[in-house]
Amino acid sequence: MPALRRLYLPVILVALAMLLYGCGKGRAVSTPSQALLGYWKAADSRGASMSIFFSPDTATYLSAVNGESIALRYEIVEENSDEFWIRIRYLARGDKGADGEPFIIKFTDDRKGFSPHPSSAPEVLQYVYVNDRQFPEELP
Repeated sequence: MPALRRLYLPVILVALAMLLYGCGKGRAVSTPSQALLGYWKAADSRGASMSIFFSPDTATYLSAVNGESIALRYEIVEENSDEFWIRIRYLARGDKGADGEPFIIKFTDDRKGFSPHPSSAPEVLQYVYVNDRQFPEELP
């Protein structure tokens, strides 16, 4: 019996550690607004890399050219969980003009990619999910 206890003790400790540290906890993707959160990366037709970090109310764009970032607050205008897209609008900064035009972000079936569809876009980019970081300063 003591040998059996020694065998189960490590298994119990590992299971407890997994429970406490959230091992195996996946990314929430049941709604488009949940799936949007995190770090996304794309490349345009010239191969220039672009990054966007989405938090619940802010999209932060990071330039691959000079490392500068711009943070834009946004609001959710509409969300469709059946077709899995979300319509957002960037909000004006203080008294600096009007809010932006709403545009759609359509997710891939596996929720690991999306394409923004603004009416004025010269080309459609495909962004790929990188990780759950919501701000560029969290990068290593």
